[in-house]
Amino acid sequence: MMAVTLTRSHVLHAAKNATKENDVQLSFVLNALPAFTAPGRGFALIEGGVVYAVAGMAELWDGVVEAWIIPTEAIKSKRLKLHALFGESFIPCLKG
Repeated sequence: MMAVTLTRSHVLHAAKNATKENDVQLSFVLNALPAFTAPGRGFALIEGGVVYAVAGMAELWDGVVEAWIIPTEAIKSKRLKLHALFGESFIPCLKG
């Protein structure tokens, strides 16, 4: 499993395969898609062509960001530590 730069197709896949609880978050992400597909702002957790989750960071104001994650139904089939996988992707961006 690896975290890759978020693309429009990753988000659209997540929109089709996420649970209903994530509808509001998906709407936010879709409306701000160009910002989240910029390098270092959004990530997709994938393996074998399957998108397990999408995540990103939204800048609220200078120096403050909010991290978000939208899991898909496929994540239920995996046992993994999401915080560790995404932390490896987010931390370098925050430092830099």
